Amino acid sequence: MVIIDLIYNLSTLVALSIISGFVYYRWRGSTDLGAVLQGLLFGIVAILGMLNPLVLSEGLVFDGRSVVISLCALFFGPVAGVISAVMAVLLRVYQGGIGTIMGVSVISASAVIGIIYHYRRKQRDKRITSLFLIGFGLIVHAVMLALTFTLPYEAAISVIKNIGYAIILFYPLATLLIGKILHDQEIKIQSVEALRKSESLFRSLAQSSPVGICKVESNGIITFVNDRWCDMVGVSCSSILGNQISIVVHPSDKYNFISIWKEQEAKAKTFSIEFRVNKRNNETFWLLGQFEPNIDEFGNIIGFVGSIFDIDERKKNEAELRRWESIFKHTRMGIVLGMAGTESFDLINPAFAQMHGYTVEELIGKPIQVVFAPEEIKRIPEEIKKGFEKGYHVYESWHVKKDGSRFPVLTSITAVKDMDGNPLYRIVNIQDITERFEAEKKLRSEQYRLENIIEGTNVGVWEWNVQTGHTLYNERWASMIGYTLSEIAPPTVNTWLKFLHPEDEPKAISRINKHFDRETEFYECEFRMKHKDGHWVWIQDRGRVAQWTSDGKPFMMFGVHIDITERKRWEESLKISEQQLKEQNERYIALNEELIDINKKLSDSEKRLKEQNEEYHALNEELLESNQRISTINEELEIARKRAEESDKLKSAFLANMSHEIRTPMNAILGFSEILVRPNLAKEKQTLYAEVLNAASNQLLGIINDILDISKIETGQVTIHEGEVSLNQILRTVQSIFIQNAKNKGNTLVISPTLPDDKCLVHTDESKITQIITNLVSNAIKFTDNGRIEIGYSVSDSQLKFFVEDTGIGISEENQGLIFDRFRQADMAPNRNYGGTGLGLSICKAFVEMLGGDISVDSVFGQGSKFNFTVPYKPIIKSKTEYLAKAKAKYDFSRVIVLVAEDEPNNFFFLKELLNETGVKIIHAENGARAVELFGLNPNIKLILMDIKMPVLNGIDATKMIRTIDSKIPIIALTAYAMAGDKENCLAAGCSSYLSKPIIKDDLLSTIALYLNKGR
Repeated sequence: MVIIDLIYNLSTLVALSIISGFVYYRWRGSTDLGAVLQGLLFGIVAILGMLNPLVLSEGLVFDGRSVVISLCALFFGPVAGVISAVMAVLLRVYQGGIGTIMGVSVISASAVIGIIYHYRRKQRDKRITSLFLIGFGLIVHAVMLALTFTLPYEAAISVIKNIGYAIILFYPLATLLIGKILHDQEIKIQSVEALRKSESLFRSLAQSSPVGICKVESNGIITFVNDRWCDMVGVSCSSILGNQISIVVHPSDKYNFISIWKEQEAKAKTFSIEFRVNKRNNETFWLLGQFEPNIDEFGNIIGFVGSIFDIDERKKNEAELRRWESIFKHTRMGIVLGMAGTESFDLINPAFAQMHGYTVEELIGKPIQVVFAPEEIKRIPEEIKKGFEKGYHVYESWHVKKDGSRFPVLTSITAVKDMDGNPLYRIVNIQDITERFEAEKKLRSEQYRLENIIEGTNVGVWEWNVQTGHTLYNERWASMIGYTLSEIAPPTVNTWLKFLHPEDEPKAISRINKHFDRETEFYECEFRMKHKDGHWVWIQDRGRVAQWTSDGKPFMMFGVHIDITERKRWEESLKISEQQLKEQNERYIALNEELIDINKKLSDSEKRLKEQNEEYHALNEELLESNQRISTINEELEIARKRAEESDKLKSAFLANMSHEIRTPMNAILGFSEILVRPNLAKEKQTLYAEVLNAASNQLLGIINDILDISKIETGQVTIHEGEVSLNQILRTVQSIFIQNAKNKGNTLVISPTLPDDKCLVHTDESKITQIITNLVSNAIKFTDNGRIEIGYSVSDSQLKFFVEDTGIGISEENQGLIFDRFRQADMAPNRNYGGTGLGLSICKAFVEMLGGDISVDSVFGQGSKFNFTVPYKPIIKSKTEYLAKAKAKYDFSRVIVLVAEDEPNNFFFLKELLNETGVKIIHAENGARAVELFGLNPNIKLILMDIKMPVLNGIDATKMIRTIDSKIPIIALTAYAMAGDKENCLAAGCSSYLSKPIIKDDLLSTIALYLNKGR
């Protein structure tokens, strides 16, 4: 029963500790009030314990007041301890009995011990541990046991016997239990208070921070942002709280931001993200976010504390730096960066290294003297010094390449200094001025030559600024009228008018004005000028306006004076002689008329006799010639009849064959085109039918090309265009074209070049050579199954010998002499196994002969054939480096604007597809008039592709109109006419080049590259 009562008292003490914790937390800000409340609370609990005590005998009671009062004093100080003790003492005195003195003593001792330990704890900052509480409880209750001897001896012994063990065991344990609860609550409340203060401090610091700060939960929800964060992101603080942090990220960066966030969240480490945001004004700028994980006591991430920094300027600087790095690397001008006080290459761009024949790595760290000509080395330090003194300095010098060759350069030095004006480094721009140097050299030579010519021809030269009246004359101009240049200085246009004969002035001025009005191409006039001696000198004056102002007025005019005084004297003498001769002739006219009549009569008689004699001789000759011509004509008629019969047979066979050859692909094109437009056609079938259409179209195109080629050959419209050709590239191109066709028939297609790539360049017509080989390979594949086809060439003396060899069906000996004839095939039977027009080999033969070669065939029927043809060997010698540089060139027309004038949508779409891979920007004109309009509106257009046959305004007229705007813009004509005179008409209209349809990709791109490179 005693134990049960003790447990009851302990339960009351536990409840006390919980309520005490609430009071402590609620009134923590007011120390005195909190202590009073704690004292009252503990006093009440002590009273409750005393009112429900453990009664041993009448007047002798025990309860938990010692635990309550001692802990109250320990944790809440003397005020709380005294209040609780006083309340307990008053009740105990009121209760009375033999234990009153002991009860009051125990209450007082408990309070005093608690107060003593309270102050010791504060002074020594002693931590409250379990051992501390056990010791504290033992002392308090040891004193309590000692105070039992204030009772009568028998009562004291009775108390010790009955509850002594409980007091010394359970009361310290109760002290430990309640003390731990109170201590834990104290720590927790202190932690909460510290957290509150920390949070308040964090918010205060965050709001005053120049950095944007935010707190984000682990799921990305924003719980706190400072004003700077909102200002940087461009949102209001109230609107962003509770939203995902990714809501402020630019759409282009959002996926990357979320991915990095999730990845770093799992790692629980500090991380950074660069991202863009859009402000309310749609301004986009860059931020750097740095996020620190917020981890609870269990090691779990409960969120992140983030800071954002404005890095927009840094990003712009980085972009600008990349732009300058690109310029530095790709500019054609050599650039060198050197630190002040050094004369070595610290940083150079590729253009500088290439300019001198080095690699960048070879020059870095080397002394700059390595690229200077020996005679220039001494002046280098002085030039660098001038650069730093002036801030900018330009000079010319001679440099030396790696191979020892010299070239002139223009060097500009820009000095970079610090805030105090001390030199940091120099930026040196190097420009190869070889072309300018050669041009100046040539100009000086031409100037010297011109001066000698002028001096040798004894011509006076003048130069006139029409707008200012300022003139320049040479010495000969002045000497013609007896003066020196110094005597007529200062020279003006009035100097000329001063010496001009008054009667000749109106004529001279009138002719000058006609030239100014552009009525005459040149100004020319003959007039008199007064000599210093007083006589008049005849002058022939010729000139021309060389420069006009922007509003069409004459600006600079140049001309010459020629002394024609002697010529004028001769002309005058000639006039006098002519007059005298005329008078003498008149005296003989009458006599001559009589003699003429007599001679005429005699002459007529003699003429008639002579004509009759000549007619007899001519008649005999004509009769003999007529007999011979009749005989010859009969023979030619017989030959022509036989040829006509043979030609009729061949053409009939050809037309029958052609009808079949054309109808076959046309049937496929029309049939499958109709099927392809059906709705709900399976994708696989669409692909299959499209491939059939493509094959049929190529077949039909080949037939049409053969017909056009043979027509051109017959009418003599085919011309040879020789240029630089790579033999190996031709073989590789043909192989790539036919490799799949050969595999489809089980054939192996190989090439056998004899020369390496850098030695196989020749001068010939690439198009004709390619077409010849293409026709021969096409035939070889057609007549070969499961065999081998080889393409190659060899060089013998001055001849190139090409061959196409196959293991096909071969050609019979009797047909080998016929296959090169037009409309002929080895098998002319209607039911033959192989198609074709019969024109391919005759076209090959015509092209080979035009190139100055021969074509032949070696064949064994049933075993295969070998076609050989020769052309003159005209090698082009190039170094391997030059060849490799050209081989690596690609079609890159990025940032180039091309105007495409094409009215057919399909043709334009095809051209657009061909040009897309080059990076070119295309402007489309649907007709010639629109092309002229767009060209006038777009000054950055670099090249024009001009279709000839277009509505509204054709390509010829559009080209002529564009040429009035710009005489240099490259215009490439595209036409489907492909007949005689087309090319000449296009070129005459002003086109730069000409391509016939269908357009071949390589032909188009290489032609565009040719003209764009010329422009650069």
